[in-house]
Amino acid sequence: MAGARACALSTAAAAAAGSPQAKTAMICLSGTPMEYFDAGRAAGVMPNTTRLGKAGEFALCSAVMPTFALANQASILTATMPNEHGVLGSFERAKHFYPFASTPLVPSVLERRASQGARVALVSARRDVHEVFGAALGAAAFCTADKGSMQRPWDATASALELALRTLDAVDVLYVGTEDSLQHRFAPRDPEAIEFMAAIDAFLGALDARGVTIGLTSDHGMSTKSRFDGSPRLAPVADALERLCGASFENGQIAVASTSHGSALSPLILVDVGDSVDTKALARSLRSIRGVYSVLTRSEAVTAFSWPDDIGADLVVVADNDSLLDVPKERVGSPKDLRGHGSFYEAKVPMLLSRPLPESLQRRLGLGKARNWHLAEFLGLVDGGPQGSATPTRW
Repeated sequence: MAGARACALSTAAAAAAGSPQAKTAMICLSGTPMEYFDAGRAAGVMPNTTRLGKAGEFALCSAVMPTFALANQASILTATMPNEHGVLGSFERAKHFYPFASTPLVPSVLERRASQGARVALVSARRDVHEVFGAALGAAAFCTADKGSMQRPWDATASALELALRTLDAVDVLYVGTEDSLQHRFAPRDPEAIEFMAAIDAFLGALDARGVTIGLTSDHGMSTKSRFDGSPRLAPVADALERLCGASFENGQIAVASTSHGSALSPLILVDVGDSVDTKALARSLRSIRGVYSVLTRSEAVTAFSWPDDIGADLVVVADNDSLLDVPKERVGSPKDLRGHGSFYEAKVPMLLSRPLPESLQRRLGLGKARNWHLAEFLGLVDGGPQGSATPTRW
């Protein structure tokens, strides 16, 4: 284990560690925009969250583009942007588009705190987050992804919350990451979502009762990507790409970011069109398609999103709030009432802190300049500066 001390779960081991230090919990509530909190509070099931927000801070911040779970949880865990940690997420047919960093290029906040003597633990309901960040933490990393079930879509998350509470006595810094199966299936006011938010509120109350300093954010939001009848709302980019430049999913020129569970439809794609195509003219044509929000060249995407500069794509196409891109065409079949993420519209996420911030950081959060990856800085786990300072939202 790279400098991290494994956290023991037994009371005896916790007692042997001596007097516990002040405890801090970093929580990433996956796929949970502010609307879920609003619905939970309106239903009267979030008294702890309301109390903590009044005592500390509760506001909106911005996620990392693309609004994928892995890319954003990597940023939250490292307190850096993708051009520093190198983890973007999962694309199909994308190996030649960029070298996927299965090992982050910078150490996580947990690794850094462990090297300073803190007892740390990572509890994740997502297998990919555990695989990418767990190796460096060894026995201090736990995954509950195999606890999921069809009976209740958030069983893996429920198991993570339970394990986090059992782990708490033996750690100083705890990271808890959930998964978003429930949010893909249920809108904020659905009874299942209200039940979920009640469980989150109870978890926060349990942490607070044990004196834990709490910081919570989300990796991305969630939007309905369908018409009133439940059918998917598609932006027809497949025909345009094939007609204008011969690019297709089949020939490996298009990489699909599959972030809509149960469907290969994508809110964001990477396109490699080759040297013979006028990419600026192609971008203008694609922007005219209904359902397309933005088309960026490689250099524009690298600058706007702080992506690694070795991205191999010539264009990045992003759908609007309500739509998905119909690539590939033969895989359009999808569930009704589809909910997904990946576009700009899923970039506004909550930031909850149980303690008030210093004035300078409070101003950043209040002015809407905070990012979800500032969570560690707001909790005092990293200093400001290159890895913790505000980065302007250029998109």
